[in-house]
Amino acid sequence: MGEVDLSNASQLSDVLLRAVQGGGDITLDLSGVTFMDSTAIQVLLKAGKRIEGRGRLVLYHPGSLVQNVLKLIKADLMPGLEIVEE
Repeated sequence: MGEVDLSNASQLSDVLLRAVQGGGDITLDLSGVTFMDSTAIQVLLKAGKRIEGRGRLVLYHPGSLVQNVLKLIKADLMPGLEIVEE
């Protein structure tokens, strides 16, 4: 996957929007993501908020840079989101 930023965040948003509409847990394997800009982070937060109460958006194994950003903004405390750092 590499980088998720303004140039491709809309594609991620489209995929997540369809998945969130169905409800249930959604797992994103972020192990191959080396960078996410604020646009991509917002996509994840919005998807978590949309699925809250009907499932979770599970962010699996974010790389160190992405993980640091998620910790900085306290994403693990955001509704509908779960971060798995295994």
